Amino acid sequence: MNWHQIAIRGCSDVQAHKEAVGLIREFEGRYLEAGAPNLAQVYLLCKTDCEKVVYFSPDASVLFQSELSVRGGLRCEPPSDIAALQKITL
Repeated sequence: MNWHQIAIRGCSDVQAHKEAVGLIREFEGRYLEAGAPNLAQVYLLCKTDCEKVVYFSPDASVLFQSELSVRGGLRCEPPSDIAALQKITL
């Protein structure tokens, strides 16, 4: 199983933030439907004001696989400094 990421680029911080929150809320629905599995984790990296990256753990990636494909999700290595990312509490 692999980690995945979705990069969000907006023309403003507000737009990028709204898109990231929308994506996370959409995942939250799948997460709750699946019984809130502990290993399904999501992290947010704010690279710049206009660029956010949402990371999905392997278990989260399985739950959200269809959306990852539609939204341009890419397989990636686990974040190297996961402590520096914002863990999303669902």
